[in-house]
Amino acid sequence: MPAGFRGAGLVCGLKPSGRRDLALFVSDRPASVAVLATQNRFAAPPVLITRAHARSGRAQAFVVNSGNANAATGAQGRQDALEMCTLVARAIGVTPRLVLVNSTGVIGVPLDMGKIRRGIEALVSQLDPAGLNDAAEAILTTDRRPKRTTRVWRQGGRQVRLMACAKGVGMIHPNMATMIAAVFTDAAISPALLRRALRLAADQSFHGLTVDGDTSTNDMAVAFANGASGAPAITRATSSAFKDFVAAMTSACQDLVHAIAADGEGGEGAGDVGVAGAAGGGAFLEE
Repeated sequence: MPAGFRGAGLVCGLKPSGRRDLALFVSDRPASVAVLATQNRFAAPPVLITRAHARSGRAQAFVVNSGNANAATGAQGRQDALEMCTLVARAIGVTPRLVLVNSTGVIGVPLDMGKIRRGIEALVSQLDPAGLNDAAEAILTTDRRPKRTTRVWRQGGRQVRLMACAKGVGMIHPNMATMIAAVFTDAAISPALLRRALRLAADQSFHGLTVDGDTSTNDMAVAFANGASGAPAITRATSSAFKDFVAAMTSACQDLVHAIAADGEGGEGAGDVGVAGAAGGGAFLEE
């Protein structure tokens, strides 16, 4: 797991299935952050809150509930999303603007904030590096299996690690869709370069994914980079370090896309198709 990150995932009672439904990912230090979010005109309140909080380029936590999308919930939905950020911020000792939030699940139903409040209190007490796997499971909705992957590479004589996880299943169509993906790395990189890297990775992965042609209200891909590896900071887009970083992030995101496609709307399998003679990768994304 990347250094300086902890996670937790538990059952707070939002899902009738009784599966984990509340996740928290935390960096032990303020991290560079990048966010790509839904193109849907009716973006859900948590998406709007996260967009606003991410403008600073810094964040320290990401809280996600599954089982309820907190979408089409009006002013109450915005208040609830803000409260989720505030609850996490108080518990870990940061400002609410350093907390990102999202929700996934049924649309048009208010969150049960009593369960959320109790769940967040319990989550914080369970934070642990190994808990990142539990958090990755807790963001799932009707996925049949967790979707996560890791990468390790060397930079400046130091080992750098990256962990990525996602949920998918239905309503997935470019650009983005009912998909939440999160990337956590202990590389040191500026917010501007991290945004560029995430965009490049998404263009070669998430933006080429479709399951049933719908675009959701809660799509989101986030990336955190906290620099805890001790590797030299990536400061130039023309550097080999940046190219290695983008390659690692892209391949991790492609792993997630393959897993989402294979698990999409009850799919039983997936295959690869080789194409020769195309003008370039963009030709496929534009069709």
